Amino acid sequence: EIDAARRAMKATYQREMESLGEPDITFERKDPFGEYRLFGVQIKVGSISPKKRVATKLIKEIVGQISIAYGHQFPTSVGPQFLDGVYVVIDGEVNPFADEIFSSARAGFRNTHLISAEKLTRFLKEGEAGINILKQT
Repeated sequence: EIDAARRAMKATYQREMESLGEPDITFERKDPFGEYRLFGVQIKVGSISPKKRVATKLIKEIVGQISIAYGHQFPTSVGPQFLDGVYVVIDGEVNPFADEIFSSARAGFRNTHLISAEKLTRFLKEGEAGINILKQT
């Protein structure tokens, strides 16, 4: 009985750890060569406004989730694919310290962007998203 409980706990822990790296939304978009590219969107509530150039708990959490997400394949219309990029959308303010910290923390990740609520609102008002397939994960 104890072994079965341990196995169940381990399986639950593995599922929880795997879900930490899943983006909230994925979308596919054709690149200029007609190839589908897969992007993840991680949505965070609140502002990222550190008072100095020190990574906050939230920034560390975001970078960890991005790291996990880039290591997984996700289902797409053309089969399983790794992410080609990640957008982290913050529903609040992102101050210059946060931008700087995030930029240095994500140095090893390609195509990773921090988007404030203000930037997202402006994008949605001004432009065509050009998204081919949008899916909540």
